[in-house]
Amino acid sequence: MTKPIKQKSIFEHMKDFGTEEACIAHFEKIRWPSRLACIRCGAERISKFDAKGKTGKTRHLYECMDCSYQYSVITGTIFHDSHLPLTKWFLAIYMICSAKKGVPAKQLQRELETTYRTAWYMAHRIRLAMQEDQDFCGKFAGVCEVDETYIGGKRKGPRGRGAASKIPVVGMKERTSGGKSVCRP
Repeated sequence: MTKPIKQKSIFEHMKDFGTEEACIAHFEKIRWPSRLACIRCGAERISKFDAKGKTGKTRHLYECMDCSYQYSVITGTIFHDSHLPLTKWFLAIYMICSAKKGVPAKQLQRELETTYRTAWYMAHRIRLAMQEDQDFCGKFAGVCEVDETYIGGKRKGPRGRGAASKIPVVGMKERTSGGKSVCRP
């Protein structure tokens, strides 16, 4: 039996990803799990440095020693060409992934203190990235049916959902013919 994954609270999320440096370090581990490599030529001789931009913000950059290409951790990702900090992006991803019925762009605008256009753009990019992710899409798609039941013998005491002797079982099936189905206790 697989153990259910515990959802992080928003406080835990902010503790883990409350600073830009924490977000960059986490994203570095995701993007380059074994060793830092150049995104252009694949070489592993990389120099890491911080550069001050025109606005005074620190930019965390990498430079390949073989091809002299400079890039950041967000180059070529959904965060590329965005002037928003990664802390806001990570919070938007948290909100979208933890919501049961989706998050409207208007709510993202209020919560992240951005313009509506920026909030819509972020939500659009996040949803597009989720669509392209094979692990995410390989689960269930389209219209699905879900039902639960409680299995166990007859016993005196509370019945239904509150019964301690009953085992809850959840089933899920895609409506399409030949669709996937799964049943878990």
